[in-house]
Amino acid sequence: MTESSERVMIPGMDGQTNVLTLRPEPGVAVRGGWLFVHGHGEYARRYVELFADSVAAGWVVVIPDLPGHGLSDGKRGHLRSFGELAALFRWCEQTLADEVGGDERIVLGGHSMGGLVVAWLVATGVVRPAAVWMGSPLLDPSYNKPWALVAMARVLDVLCPRMVISNGVDESHCYALEVGDSPEMREDVDPDADKFEREEMVHRWISMRLGMELLRAADEVWRVVPAAWPKGVPLVFTQGAKDPVCPVEVARQFVDQMAAGGHVDVRFHEMEDALHEPHRDAHREQLLEAVRSVLEQWVPVTEANASEPSPST
Repeated sequence: MTESSERVMIPGMDGQTNVLTLRPEPGVAVRGGWLFVHGHGEYARRYVELFADSVAAGWVVVIPDLPGHGLSDGKRGHLRSFGELAALFRWCEQTLADEVGGDERIVLGGHSMGGLVVAWLVATGVVRPAAVWMGSPLLDPSYNKPWALVAMARVLDVLCPRMVISNGVDESHCYALEVGDSPEMREDVDPDADKFEREEMVHRWISMRLGMELLRAADEVWRVVPAAWPKGVPLVFTQGAKDPVCPVEVARQFVDQMAAGGHVDVRFHEMEDALHEPHRDAHREQLLEAVRSVLEQWVPVTEANASEPSPST
């Protein structure tokens, strides 16, 4: 696997964006492309290990650091509007499509807040991938939030949109320690998982504006799906049954609503005992298998793309 990061100026964005690209080794046939959206408070390089097998199998993976995250410009935890994300992912989709041979060979995925972003991008027609993976998506940003806090955020969004507060998520919400609640279990699966507090680019800050943009985006997604979901774009949905951040009840409701449309192929994989980040604990292989099991039929290898070598840079 080759890894490169590039800071780019994208029209419609405020400041530079750091874009991480993972490519197969030179000579490996390019199968297709992954465009991935990380969660709130994260950054692109947290997902290198998760996509390592996909890259080895011929997938080119593009993961930008969102504004205010990772190595991208912007105040920690702040976003001016989802319009910036639309500009960002239009650019990423086109760049990746040029490399892998068209957007019909791109799978769009996202975790948590990134899952909501993915749903919004597809439902509003910003991007048109071949398939979608949503992992533990933040489909109800107001879940478990006091109504007074939500009401206050609506006011502060106007008065001081850049003001930040903690999102309230900590390590105990994210990783499932299954075998005798042993920390070694998590560390065996992910050596960096115990660095949740110490990773310099992980943060919990969320601005009033970002919070309201998430609420507005979620409202729009629920209002327009499944009717606005494009025909022929299937969805894999992975969810921890004990996720305290993005509850399984909301996930089930969304899947039922999508399936009711009759034109969306939805595959729902609920992982018993999994918390918010099953990809970072012992549930990782189960999650990856759920995604791999359907990619073969959705983005099949053809003679044309099997003969295309990966670039050396």
